[in-house]
Amino acid sequence: VTLEATLCYPHTHRCSHDWLDALLETASGTIPTNGPDSRDVIELVIEDLETAGKPGGKEVDILLQNRGVRRVNFKEWQKISDMEYSRAQPPRPRERFTRVEEMLAILN
Repeated sequence: VTLEATLCYPHTHRCSHDWLDALLETASGTIPTNGPDSRDVIELVIEDLETAGKPGGKEVDILLQNRGVRRVNFKEWQKISDMEYSRAQPPRPRERFTRVEEMLAILN
């Protein structure tokens, strides 16, 4: 199995070299470059998926619901993130949760 097939064939049943090339060439290991680069790659992936005729996110939501998986939306993620900042002891800026159960307890 090639890297190309591993990265894109299982998800889209085809390969878009534009986003694959961007994914493989842009990451350099630093947050200031990886953040914007990753957003650019995601935009290419979304564009590619929109033209692929696949069901997309709505079907993923249905699949997760059918499997009993608790989905966290952006607003809920922000609540978890805010709690991580508020519980940190100086000089640490943030204390990450290490267990999913702890994160979900904040939302209930």
